[in-house]
Amino acid sequence: MVISQSLTLISFIHSEIAISRVEQRCHQTLIHLNYIII
Repeated sequence: MVISQSLTLISFIHSEIAISRVEQRCHQTLIHLNYIII
């Protein structure tokens, strides 16, 4: 019971980290595009 809950928490944290990385990449790409447009 406790093990499955901790695994769920770990997988949730990993997904959150992955999402934040993707958001950072999108943000960097948008910044690059803005420089190209300007």
